[in-house]
Amino acid sequence: MTIAPRARVTAFPGQLIADGASKAELTIEMLDINGNVVTDTVNPVITATLGALTGSGGPQNGVLTRTLQASTTVGLAQIYVDGTVAEGSVPMVAGTPAMAAVVAAPSVLPADGVSTSSLTISLFDDYGHSLTSTGALTVSASHSQIIGCQAASTWPATCALSATTSPGLAAISVGGLVITGDAYIHFLDMNGGLLNGGFEATGLTGWAAGNTVLPAGGSLALPDLYYQTTLLAGDTVDGIGVLPLEGSRMVRLGATTADNTAHQISEAWVSQPVYVPADTVTQLSFRYRILSYDLAIGSENNGFQEYDPFEVYIDGQEKFQDGLIYSDEWYYGWYTQNPSAPQDLGWRRKVLDLTPYAGQVVNLEFRMSNRAYAVDNTWLYLDNVAVGPMLHAAITVDAPGRVRRPQTAAQVPVLRSNGTDTATLTINIKDDFGHVLPTSRPLTVTTSHSALPGCAGVQTWPATCVLSATKTAGKAVFSIEGWDITGDATVYFAGDVRDNDFEVAALDNWFAGKVITLTGAADLPPYTVTLKSSDTVDGIAVTPPGGSGMVRLGATDDQNLLYNQPHQTSEVSIWQPIYIPPGTTQLSFMYRLLSYDVALGAYGEYDPFEVYINGQEVWQAGYEWSAAWQTWYESGPTMPKDMGWQTAYLGLSQHGGEIVTLEFRVSNRRAAIDDTWVYLDRLQLTNVPVYYVYMPLVQK
Repeated sequence: MTIAPRARVTAFPGQLIADGASKAELTIEMLDINGNVVTDTVNPVITATLGALTGSGGPQNGVLTRTLQASTTVGLAQIYVDGTVAEGSVPMVAGTPAMAAVVAAPSVLPADGVSTSSLTISLFDDYGHSLTSTGALTVSASHSQIIGCQAASTWPATCALSATTSPGLAAISVGGLVITGDAYIHFLDMNGGLLNGGFEATGLTGWAAGNTVLPAGGSLALPDLYYQTTLLAGDTVDGIGVLPLEGSRMVRLGATTADNTAHQISEAWVSQPVYVPADTVTQLSFRYRILSYDLAIGSENNGFQEYDPFEVYIDGQEKFQDGLIYSDEWYYGWYTQNPSAPQDLGWRRKVLDLTPYAGQVVNLEFRMSNRAYAVDNTWLYLDNVAVGPMLHAAITVDAPGRVRRPQTAAQVPVLRSNGTDTATLTINIKDDFGHVLPTSRPLTVTTSHSALPGCAGVQTWPATCVLSATKTAGKAVFSIEGWDITGDATVYFAGDVRDNDFEVAALDNWFAGKVITLTGAADLPPYTVTLKSSDTVDGIAVTPPGGSGMVRLGATDDQNLLYNQPHQTSEVSIWQPIYIPPGTTQLSFMYRLLSYDVALGAYGEYDPFEVYINGQEVWQAGYEWSAAWQTWYESGPTMPKDMGWQTAYLGLSQHGGEIVTLEFRVSNRRAAIDDTWVYLDRLQLTNVPVYYVYMPLVQK
């Protein structure tokens, strides 16, 4: 047999995509020195510089075949026959464009209409191979214009992006490809502030969002589910409904199913850069709600491993974390009982101080992770994100009189509604960390029911201004730029009973109070205070005796409850300060009491309706225990006893010339069963004339 000194290779197809999978069929001809096919050659050794060869068998009439499978490396596959390179080769080339990598310098611009960012764009195929030329691809950006490479075909390409005058997010687009790197360019408000902090704009405007799946591509043994970022108007997880805290939208990070179906190990995030103004107090405030079947931090036995933590990062450094923390109660009392609904931490508020970053641009990131195992989901809802001077005011009032809030130790400053009384306000401005601020930008202090001369444009604190009483009774509620007010947030101008017919759409002139003592299951409803235009209790219709409104104190009107459902042991009240003029004065009011219970029973008070003056009970109504009542009660009634509308009178002459606290209270005092409803309307304070009768003098 002859050893051929030369060989020639022909491939079909003539080139391969360097994807590690594509194949070409090779035809290898054995040639003599003159290029003629040698038919009696020995079986040679065939090798390739790229890819993998398969197949066997010797030449047939000087020709043999092999299969070449592509490598994942771009290059030229040379074929060797017995150590000698053959004529012909197989190029392994990059695939079609799939991804554009953008490098922006800088990636954050002031929204000044002048600044620009230089973009360098590189193209890659699905296998990470760099591309140098393609057909023309359109490069564009939302919220701005691209200069220099709108239809690029040679890569890397360089172009410029111009800032607009309005803050926003410019999303880069290259021919519909996936964008990596600096996919978003932010135009910042250099006065500070955050874009779309309430998530009300469609499509997460202003925010960058993404996720990471580990391992890359996920686990084939699990469903194609992973933690994601989703904009929602509402959500339900295993029967728990979640609505935005305010507005119509919120963002969810975490599991995407409505139940505890396993997800890939993954994490989802939203982020946004902000400018932190210099020489001022700046804070980050946000509201969040966590539903979880898992822990944020596990037990000491496993090194306090992180499972599903909610984290907040500033410039890549974790500044806050929350979630469920391991405890024996959590594990043995809840988790091992195979719960059918996640634990719900409710809406929470967090404030982080950004003042240390004054004068800098920082990146804020909210991240929800499924870090350890693909079981036990967590859902994180985020709303009301704000950046700014998150301040509050502490107001102290020097007022002539104060009344004690019923059921509490707090007191409310009170002035007579005579148009002449005054009170001095001392106002401190603090941040959320309790730091008292001596100066600020100009601020105006206002009140809902009077004027505050001297409190407009205040910059130095503490500030002092004078509040003058009006001639109309009611609440004076203070406001400073919508901040939280602590201390004496309200001054009351006391006079006649305000909103005595409950015709106002809210209890604006009344204070409402509630005390709850948990009895039995934590989800039992407490007694409530509710304005009603009409009501129906187990088939009994109740309408106001006059006008269109009345107030109800007592059992809730949850329509999902059957009649006479258990409530928490609780009591509710409405109250307001009133001024009692000198002379003979009486208070009248109408009430209607419906009840399955007694006010006074064999073992004390149950569901009494009471009136208090200055915290002292002065009147009570309700059913008293009797043998006849017990017979009715044991018959299993489906309707409560109904007193009908009654009128009550209270003499208040002993308080003439005083400001007193008038309170109406309904209590569910001893047991969680047997509801009571009390409707109240038509309150009236009347000066009753005194008539003197003279008897004739009788002489003997």
